[in-house]
Amino acid sequence: GDLYSICLDIDGPENPLLPGDLGLPVYITPVLETSSPALDPLPNQSLVVRCPSCTVVTELYLAEDCSVGSSAFRLGGRVTLTAVERWQLKVDASIGTPGAL
Repeated sequence: GDLYSICLDIDGPENPLLPGDLGLPVYITPVLETSSPALDPLPNQSLVVRCPSCTVVTELYLAEDCSVGSSAFRLGGRVTLTAVERWQLKVDASIGTPGAL
């Protein structure tokens, strides 16, 4: 997925005011559905996502900040295909802080 800016041209394209960035980024994700909005803080938790764009090199993980990179706290790894467009992630969520992610 990618972050996009919301732009506003208050007086329209044919008028003197230029468009501006509202400062409200929007993330557009290739994931269309998840099996659960929450995980229990236990080992061997499973999260299934429906992602038509995902491939065998796709990485799916939970993190406090996705932009920090692999050195940041994160749970997860490679995903496995379980059905058409359905990918499963197994995580040890016991090392996470409940309510933090």
